[in-house]
Amino acid sequence: MPVAPTAVSWSEAVEVLARQSGVVMLVGATDVGKTTLTLAAANLAVREGRKAAILDMDVGQGEIGPPGTIGIVRLEEPAPTLSDLQPRALAFVGAVSPAGHLLSLVQAARRLVSHALRRQDDVVFVDTSGLVAGRMAEKLKLTKLAVLEPDLLVIVQRNDEISRLAALLATSTSAAVLYVQSPSDMGRKSTVYRKFRRANRMRRHFSAARVVDLDAGQVKVVDAWLYTGTPLAARQLRFAAQALKTDVPHGEVTADGLFLCAMGRPDPGGMAALQEEFRRKKIGITAARALGNLLVGMVEEGGRLVDIGLLQGVNFERALFSILTPARSVAEVRQLHFGRLRLRPDGAEIAHLRPGDL
Repeated sequence: MPVAPTAVSWSEAVEVLARQSGVVMLVGATDVGKTTLTLAAANLAVREGRKAAILDMDVGQGEIGPPGTIGIVRLEEPAPTLSDLQPRALAFVGAVSPAGHLLSLVQAARRLVSHALRRQDDVVFVDTSGLVAGRMAEKLKLTKLAVLEPDLLVIVQRNDEISRLAALLATSTSAAVLYVQSPSDMGRKSTVYRKFRRANRMRRHFSAARVVDLDAGQVKVVDAWLYTGTPLAARQLRFAAQALKTDVPHGEVTADGLFLCAMGRPDPGGMAALQEEFRRKKIGITAARALGNLLVGMVEEGGRLVDIGLLQGVNFERALFSILTPARSVAEVRQLHFGRLRLRPDGAEIAHLRPGDL
């Protein structure tokens, strides 16, 4: 039976991390103190004249940027909290949980870490989320490890709650591995508190938002079917509406199949008629209500996230997206990324959409 590695104390870990160079990836369960440790080490590094960046990868409870995004900051001076700092860059994920969004998370992490390294930061701390149990967590952490290629891997745990994941990671990297003992007095946050805090952060982000119209011809839609294919003719829309027994204001044939937007609840019995008429194996139907208060990310040329917004609806006659956003300007937006979270501007979550809903 393998012997458990010896963990260093909290103060020792802060000293080691502050003097590290390159990429430092921290892994641990929820509420073991990863963010606290990261900030303490970054503050010490700054006091010693070094340039330190922090990438917060928690899409739901992160300290940098609004929920549904991950963000990176550079400390110019010691900071009491990460939430007080202005993000240097953000990346859109579109959900408050990694589930179903692993590729987006890893891609975003790579982009933001590369951004920090190009800016010649001495050390980049990657504070990963608390998702550590199960196969999905293992796949996510292993993929981050492979893509980010950290110079130091830090395992933070109270006891041995992530011993299997820690062993997998340690045997999958040539980086040095540091085990850190979490303080016994580290507080735990309830699910209710986390949801309240998430809503409060979102409410603050949209406090000065306004509604803008974004021309569908100006942007490329990402992770949704709208305006990615050939629009149906008026006759075809009427046929679909008759088959489904509800108004169908828009539909397209895309590389993935036939997709329709339905105003009401479609009649399942109409699917056979649609398959016969359009000869498509895949037919997807999106409820019009799914396009209301939907979290979206607006990205400019080069991949920089301009800001997030809440899609209010789509004017299919004029091909316009109506978006509530605090963005000062959307003139440079070239991509519109569709999330999978519907919420009100006050942060109250309405629904979490499934992958096939859009």
